[in-house]
Amino acid sequence: MNRVSKPDPTLDTMDTKHMWTDGGGDGAKLEHSFNEEEDNSSVAQRSTSGDSSHNREHHHGTPNSIMIASKETRALRSIKCIVVVVLLGITALLATGVFFHTSSSEEEQFEEQFAEYANKILEDIGDTMRDTLQALDLLSSEVASSAQQQQLLLPQGQNHQWPRVTVPTFGLLAAKTISLSKIKVLVMCVIITAKTRNEWQNYTAQVGRSWVDETVDILETDSNYYGPINREYFVNNKIHGDGGKDLSDETQLMFPSWQAYPVVPKWPPYNYDYLALAYTKAHRRMIDSSQVVITEPYMLPDPDNEEEVGEANSWAEWYAERISPDEVPLEPASEIYFPIFNSTNTIQVDTTKSKPVAGFAASFYWRDMFRSIIPNGAQDMVVVTSNPCAPSFTYQIAGPNVIYLGRGDHHDSKFDGMAVAQSITALESFNIQNSTYSGPRYDTNYCPNTFTIYPTTDMEDRFLSSDPTLFTVGAVLICAMTSLTFLLYDVFVERRQRAVLDTAKRSNAVVSSLFPEDIRDRLYNEADATANGNQKGGASSVAVGASHSDGTMKRSQAMSDRASIPGGKPIAELYTATTIMFGDIVGFTSWSASREPAAVFTLLETIYSVFDSNARRRGVFKVETIGDCYVAVCGLPQPRDNHALVMVRFAAECRRCMHELTKELVASLGPGTADLKMRFGLNSGPTTAGVLRGDRSRFQLFGDTVNTAARMESLGMPDRIHVSPKTADLIVAAGKHGWITPREDVIAVKGKGEVQTFWVEIGNKDYFSSGATVKAGGGVATLSETSSSATDEDDKAEAAQGKQQRGHSSRIDRLVHWNVDMLEGMLKRVIAHNRTNGNAAGIAQPSATPPPDTSATEMHRPRQELDAPIKFDTSTNASAMDVDISTLPPLPQATRKELQDLVSNVAYLHNSANPFHNFEHATHVVMATRKIFSRMQQLNTNQSNESSSQRIVQLIKSDPIVQFAATFASLVHDLDHPGVPNHVLIKERSRLASMYGNESVAEQNSIVNGWELLMSEPFENLRKCLFGSFDSDGEDKSNKKTKQEERMELFRSIMVHTVMATDIFDKDLKASRDDRWNKYRFDDGVVLPSSDASDDAENLRCAATSIMEHMIQASDVAHTMEHWTIFEKWNHQLFLELRQMHRCGRSDQDPADGWYQGEMWFFDSYVVPLARKMKASGIFDEAWCNESLQYAQTNRDTWEAKGRDIVRSWIQEGHDDA
Repeated sequence: MNRVSKPDPTLDTMDTKHMWTDGGGDGAKLEHSFNEEEDNSSVAQRSTSGDSSHNREHHHGTPNSIMIASKETRALRSIKCIVVVVLLGITALLATGVFFHTSSSEEEQFEEQFAEYANKILEDIGDTMRDTLQALDLLSSEVASSAQQQQLLLPQGQNHQWPRVTVPTFGLLAAKTISLSKIKVLVMCVIITAKTRNEWQNYTAQVGRSWVDETVDILETDSNYYGPINREYFVNNKIHGDGGKDLSDETQLMFPSWQAYPVVPKWPPYNYDYLALAYTKAHRRMIDSSQVVITEPYMLPDPDNEEEVGEANSWAEWYAERISPDEVPLEPASEIYFPIFNSTNTIQVDTTKSKPVAGFAASFYWRDMFRSIIPNGAQDMVVVTSNPCAPSFTYQIAGPNVIYLGRGDHHDSKFDGMAVAQSITALESFNIQNSTYSGPRYDTNYCPNTFTIYPTTDMEDRFLSSDPTLFTVGAVLICAMTSLTFLLYDVFVERRQRAVLDTAKRSNAVVSSLFPEDIRDRLYNEADATANGNQKGGASSVAVGASHSDGTMKRSQAMSDRASIPGGKPIAELYTATTIMFGDIVGFTSWSASREPAAVFTLLETIYSVFDSNARRRGVFKVETIGDCYVAVCGLPQPRDNHALVMVRFAAECRRCMHELTKELVASLGPGTADLKMRFGLNSGPTTAGVLRGDRSRFQLFGDTVNTAARMESLGMPDRIHVSPKTADLIVAAGKHGWITPREDVIAVKGKGEVQTFWVEIGNKDYFSSGATVKAGGGVATLSETSSSATDEDDKAEAAQGKQQRGHSSRIDRLVHWNVDMLEGMLKRVIAHNRTNGNAAGIAQPSATPPPDTSATEMHRPRQELDAPIKFDTSTNASAMDVDISTLPPLPQATRKELQDLVSNVAYLHNSANPFHNFEHATHVVMATRKIFSRMQQLNTNQSNESSSQRIVQLIKSDPIVQFAATFASLVHDLDHPGVPNHVLIKERSRLASMYGNESVAEQNSIVNGWELLMSEPFENLRKCLFGSFDSDGEDKSNKKTKQEERMELFRSIMVHTVMATDIFDKDLKASRDDRWNKYRFDDGVVLPSSDASDDAENLRCAATSIMEHMIQASDVAHTMEHWTIFEKWNHQLFLELRQMHRCGRSDQDPADGWYQGEMWFFDSYVVPLARKMKASGIFDEAWCNESLQYAQTNRDTWEAKGRDIVRSWIQEGHDDA
């Protein structure tokens, strides 16, 4: 057990010692001098100095100024309260006055505007009625004049008096009358008595068809007529009623229709007796009173009265033949009965003495009376038309348009007090009295219509706005904002001060990390001088206490200007006693070439953050990091006599931390991380240091001491601390002779010639690989019962695990651990995906039905399965590929144990005697596969028409089991590899070659072994997570595959295709892969042939299969597309494996004879073309494709230049080993 002895207070503080006593072995003591007291005292001293400086800056105000400030603050608060109260009172009064004034103004404007529009509507209705009467009066004069002219043209003795009158071109006259009025249909009716009936009927039989045909001709040329043209029609020369009923009463007065426009001979065009109309008595009233009579409105049926509805529909059908198709026929209408007198000698007919001989029946819609009265954009109003003889009805006037609201009164009752009403007789009397109209007057006693106009809510809303409320709220807000400004003034000032102080603290932290303390203080002092100079002559502070924050801000700004703007006296010093350390990570370049950027920065941040913590604790100043090189100095800015010892201890501690951290990071950063080492170089002497001003100013070191330290690092060795003679002399002078070991060879240093340098080891060398364990967070935890070396630890671990036969080394254990962690994350995504897509996968209870038989006998030759493409599920939409693994639930312990056992068995089944085809190389292929999957193009979910490449990426990435299967295939693709090529196995007629038909022997053997291992009984829970639970209901599924079986077939097809793709020397397989690649024109960026839906899915699977095959090929030879050191390592391993085969007598030809030429051929014919194909496909990230292609070409060129020498060196090593 380790124990820590307390430092002896009697010892010199420069050499205080912590003693670790090893409880085992010979009881040797490991001495490690940390010099903690001096480091801590220095830190405490600096901290105390800084605190004092801070206190001096913070307490610069005097008590008097504080009291004055308090009194002024209280007075200011009182004034602010009074001002706020006054503002509130004024605002309340102002807001009340504004509200009432604005409200009354809007109401007045609303009422005036409504009255104006209402009067205009009534006036226009009167004008329309007047214009209609004038048009009818003119037409009646034309009719009377035409009748008189016809009488004059007859021979003497013949009589052609009323009613036997037919007006020539009546259609033209009627069309003109209609265009000047709102009339829709105009019919001239004659008055017939029983005495003149037969004579009339004979007359109509003679001339009836002639005027109808003439009128039909006119209709064909009338652009305002939209009805049918009918030349084949039926006439009824007898006076008739509805349905053609003959009216045979000899005593009856009749009012039959004669000429009409428009005429629609769908019904008999004339001789319909208008006195037969049951809905009105207006026609008889016109005959009796000789005045103009307007009928009560009709087509206003009661919805519950079927008879009224039927009659209204009949009228609507009659009107529909005569109006535009855009107009609604079923709306309120009326007729104007206008008398015709047999007189043309007087300007105005005396209706009290004259009786009409005929009359006009002019039909019109009431909507036309209200249309186009007010301009477009005007507010809506409602017109209610009431009549004592018929139901009322309502129209809404919306600018020039009208909207029928229905039968009854539909105005808003809240506007009852604003109604403007007037009867039609009053409108007619007013307008006719002021016009030249001389015809008959309205009959004011027959069912007069009354128009009542109301405003609408929409109209009110346009005038009665929310402005009064807004003005009131605005006034209140102004007061509130003003008051709030006063109330929050102190808060804002204090906030500003805190913000400035926080900014100053952050700036101070940044400056402290960039500059040593004394340099920082010099910058502060110069900044204070600059800020004070700028304040001279300026205005005083606005608020009490603001000067401190203003000064801090100006100081920070001035310090920034001082550090970044060249000019003035340089900030630089010569430090005569310093030790500089350069620390570089050996192998970092090649390691980072196969990692993602995030992994690279994770490593550097983890390691260097611990270094920084150690540097702060020991009083070492970190200058900078240049790439993976860490630069630090001791002895400046605070001189230290023991700077060399402190820096050596710091380097030793960094080396120990590097050992621990790289082992800890293997699980997250992958294999090879633990192989990284640090190379340290130290030199002591004078150093020029200062701030090199300009953009991104930094603290820099200059001089020969710096250059020599860099040389010590570059000429050193991994995991060693290399020091110059000057540093060695200081260590010896401090009494640490045992730390120094002269280097075996004398090195040549540029500019200095040959120099004898030294290695430094503090105490026992094994200390740094045992003892304390460093955590990633920077802390140090002491291990109890630890062994004296890493080898002992590994032996104990192996003994504890109880491994049998082939025991895994600690390196293999780390590889197994990393593969398990990586596959565990993928498995979590598979489970999440299965649950999302309705598959009963995941953690399920054991089922009664075992999984399908997948023995080696049934699947004896996987090569036979290559005829079909990978069985991708094209119906999958949801994906768990991008789900954060940390958000997913953990695996059950039993499942994770099975996964760990599976990977351990895979490692066990790899032939550890193979230098190349072993578990370590399989893990390298797994890393490459994982990286290639991450470098596939991102899915564009916003793209409606996906490209072919996007569809392929979607198919591969949408299902996490694809990546899991491909990764597992990468892990087992060399499982149980015999260590010799296929052609040797075939030539030897081995059992494996015979079993697999002398084709792809090693690849098929790996597939069978890997699949049998996965399907074996110990991994039942793992299979359930991958494929789901197998049904156990006893249903016959011989012709129907379950979802689980489909998932298992997908997994196996991925294994077969990807592993078989690694056989690149089989001509048939290569030709098949090339044909598939060329079929889908991957070199042109993926072009799928056009086809129907089923063929399209198959083409998509085939294209994705080709991509998967090339992905595993690129992973298998990934070392050729990575850094040179990685390529050289694995190329050497393959060389050793094949030479080993030759020495065993299994090959006649020594591979060394043609190794150089073979590698050149391999690059030119396979590696570089493969990298180009991956780039041309458009499936992968362009940056990664360019990087891979560049590495491949660079490695090829480097091999061409150095390959022969390298092969010779390998051959020589083989001889030496022999």
